[in-house]
Amino acid sequence: MREVLSRLTPLALFLVAATGAASQAPVPLPELTAEQWRADLSFMATEMERRHHNLFHDVDRATFAAAVDELDRRIPTLQRNEIIVGLMRLAAMVGDGHSRVDPRKDARFGFAPLPLKLYLFEDGLFIRAAAPEQAGLAGARIVSIGGVPVAEAIRRVDPLISRDNEVGARLFVPLYLGMPDILHAVGLSARRDVATLGLERDGRNWTATVPAGAVDPLWPPDTDISLVTPEGWIDARRTPVPPLWLQAPLDYHRLIDLTDRQALYVQLNMVTNLPDQTLAAFGEA
Repeated sequence: MREVLSRLTPLALFLVAATGAASQAPVPLPELTAEQWRADLSFMATEMERRHHNLFHDVDRATFAAAVDELDRRIPTLQRNEIIVGLMRLAAMVGDGHSRVDPRKDARFGFAPLPLKLYLFEDGLFIRAAAPEQAGLAGARIVSIGGVPVAEAIRRVDPLISRDNEVGARLFVPLYLGMPDILHAVGLSARRDVATLGLERDGRNWTATVPAGAVDPLWPPDTDISLVTPEGWIDARRTPVPPLWLQAPLDYHRLIDLTDRQALYVQLNMVTNLPDQTLAAFGEA
């Protein structure tokens, strides 16, 4: 078992936030046999129950076991990305935001995203930023993915999302709909390296076929950078300076004296101590 697991991608990361992720240095994706995948699935299911304080608080044991058995049965017929998505679905069944298989957290998943940043607003799913080669898509509303209406596309990825509440779903829907490996696994793309998007903007409707980009660098632990626009990308926001809450998303504690407004801006991005500032000291600042 140890020999098998040493060759596997880190799929038994159900406590991904607690264990952290490995280096993001590019590595070849391993080709695993069905038995190796089954060993990984068995290890993951066993460790989930061993490590979680109460694994069956939201799903009963029999339902979870049946889902594990079903994935185990189907593994020989599935592609690599489909197996990983099956593991994501199992982790999400637990019903909390910290029990998850998270393809953002390790490059060895190999889930390359589209060169787009999506956001789910109240009035739809929009491309809020795009890499230079897809600049013409920035600001467009996505109305379909792979010919499937976007509401149905959201419904298909929803069971893959580990969340504590619906805010978690709103975070992960745009991320997962931007990964062709996931789109392929849920029937929204015929290929694992491209997405076909139906788009609308300013009364114009068109279809764009967008290839996947490079695997994202490692996301910071427990920090949401989904609204960070990479340098050089085209942002649909027309303001040259982002709002205060987007200016330093990796700063855990921020205090800014807005003298001209006679106000103090306070931002807490992480409930934790820093080497040079405890949370208590920040609160007293």
